[in-house]
Amino acid sequence: MSKRQYVVYRHGSNSANQPMCNRMPIGIVEASDRHRALAKAKKELVVTIYNNQYLTVVPISRLSAADRYDAYVADNYRQSLEQDMENWA
Repeated sequence: MSKRQYVVYRHGSNSANQPMCNRMPIGIVEASDRHRALAKAKKELVVTIYNNQYLTVVPISRLSAADRYDAYVADNYRQSLEQDMENWA
């Protein structure tokens, strides 16, 4: 079964981590389908989800060039933060 790239979005505004933003890309995962991509995102991505927030995934191939760029920027930022956390541990 081939794997596809999915962009993970966090939905829902929260003053602690996402004020005035209804949808924000937080990373990219590879999986064989949407359900596995969402499960992988919940398990592997370091992200805070408050009660009024939730995650969704969208195949990267369905995004516009601008949204794809935003997703790559968010994923690179997330990876650098995770690497910094590992270096400090």
